[in-house]
Amino acid sequence: MRKFRQYLVDLFFTAEFLRYFVSGVVATLVNLLVYMSMSRWLGLDRWYYSDVPAIFLSVVAAYVLNRLWVFHSREGLIKEFMRFAASRLAISFFFEYAGIYFIRHVLQNTTEIIPGTLDLGKLIALIFVVLANRISGKFYVFKSQAKEESAQAHLPVDPQVYLDRAMETIKEAKVFANHDSQDRAARLYRQLGDPWRDYPAFHIAGTNGKGSISSYLTHILCHAGHKVGWYTSPYLEQFNERIRVLDGPEGQAAFDHDFTAGAIPDEAIARLMARIEKAAERLVKDKGPAPTQFDLMTAMAFLWFQEKACDVVVLETGMGGRLDSTNVLEKPLASLIGAPGFDHMDRLGDSMNQIMGEKAGIVKAGCPVFAYAPQDALLAAPDAQEARQVLEDKCRELNSPLTFFGYDDFDLETYAWSGQTFKDREGKAYSTKLLGLYQPVYALMAQAATLETGMADEGAASRGIADCIWPARMEVLSEDPLILLDGAHNVQACLGLRQALTRLSGDKPVYFVIGLLQDKEHREMLEALLYDTPYQLAGLVGTQPSDPRTFPSADLLAEAADILGADSQIRLIDRPDPGVAMLEAIARAEESGAMICVCGSLYLAGEVRPFIR
Repeated sequence: MRKFRQYLVDLFFTAEFLRYFVSGVVATLVNLLVYMSMSRWLGLDRWYYSDVPAIFLSVVAAYVLNRLWVFHSREGLIKEFMRFAASRLAISFFFEYAGIYFIRHVLQNTTEIIPGTLDLGKLIALIFVVLANRISGKFYVFKSQAKEESAQAHLPVDPQVYLDRAMETIKEAKVFANHDSQDRAARLYRQLGDPWRDYPAFHIAGTNGKGSISSYLTHILCHAGHKVGWYTSPYLEQFNERIRVLDGPEGQAAFDHDFTAGAIPDEAIARLMARIEKAAERLVKDKGPAPTQFDLMTAMAFLWFQEKACDVVVLETGMGGRLDSTNVLEKPLASLIGAPGFDHMDRLGDSMNQIMGEKAGIVKAGCPVFAYAPQDALLAAPDAQEARQVLEDKCRELNSPLTFFGYDDFDLETYAWSGQTFKDREGKAYSTKLLGLYQPVYALMAQAATLETGMADEGAASRGIADCIWPARMEVLSEDPLILLDGAHNVQACLGLRQALTRLSGDKPVYFVIGLLQDKEHREMLEALLYDTPYQLAGLVGTQPSDPRTFPSADLLAEAADILGADSQIRLIDRPDPGVAMLEAIARAEESGAMICVCGSLYLAGEVRPFIR
């Protein structure tokens, strides 16, 4: 009985069925229009002649729609069409001729729905034809894709082999495409049946704040009772963190207790990547562009969210927006754009006009946009004005409602190591555990997006903001000694960290552990943290994230020494290994009563976090 119920669900209660239903209506209309036209000419008594062209033309229309839209089939055209035509013609001729004959000649019912052109027998026969065609299309004509998916459902005995292969496939793919084409990712997803079409989504871009915004959104949506698919970039400790499904308040609570909760399991990574790899091979075989690493990972996320039947998805871009692998959404629930800044300039451009133009690429016609006010993003005034103008122009062009959020939209009530409380412009009170002084802005962006799209109410928004956590974003890892971990990895993020340390450090001197990547603005980042600081600077341990792009710690310390000046008494220590660097910093902090601040790279944060916790 359970299997029978599942068959019914697969047949009639999926997004695929809705597409089939629409295509069936179109094909049936073709059938009826041709039949009625022929009947007007030949008369209803000669229905058996009128039915022949009606059936043939409706079969052609149905095949085109089913192949391209309903089942997204990739099988050989001729072989599949022959199977489709044989099935449809057999069903149509049998049910229509038998049905019409039975009703008109056995039951002798010649009721005419439309006088002279359409009779009751034809209409009843078509109902049986549609049902039979659905079963035939699902389990016979377009069965190859279902077989392929079923074959991936269970992997052989040692899943680790397949997991290793999946990760190797991602690693071997190019990081960036050779050409600027969003169609590259779309073609891969099309090979997989466009799974992203099966759920609504919030789309997030921005130089800073994407992770915080996505966490606020996810917490709010979970409190509203939704099963939420959550796609983030990059990961901290394990690849699986990129792709999560959290189901309602219980799922959110599990995540808050255990950062690994809801993450895609290894088995699913291996299974889905095997399917994606085949799709990528077909794409390349057809002279299409090879997918990038992020294309493959995004495809996996889309498939997993489809498999888990998510109510809604929270989707972060990887870089930029316009050409990002996630940017296939046609009608997102809303687009949210975090604080603009200068990062990834080798890919996005070195002017704010170029960078914001890429971020604004996620704006879609008529869809609401919620954005961080550039004037509060710690940018130079001309850059802030340029960022705002670019986004305003884009939203005006696409008729997309735009709302900016900044420091003018809230009043800070309390600020401490335990979190902060604030009130919005209507006097509603909120609290958040996240420590960045900009966090209320991100919280209000997420609140507005969920309320205005009807995905949550004010109660869920308030609870979601209060419960929200996001590791490695000004996260207190230890209280004795006090260790603050922040993924600040560009100039604006470092300036934000400086603001927080100014408010929070009190009389505690700060011992930094800093590791940077080669492609960052090293000097500007170090100046933001070390030069003429309002807080007392105790020392700096330079280290290196375990990444091929790491900036040598010796060079980092040379930059720091130049910034601090020859007369500086600040101790600079070179410890390339992050673990050794942390042990050194802890020992120094215990001697001097200092707090420790670890920052410079999310890759460094991912190494330090499990070491301390």
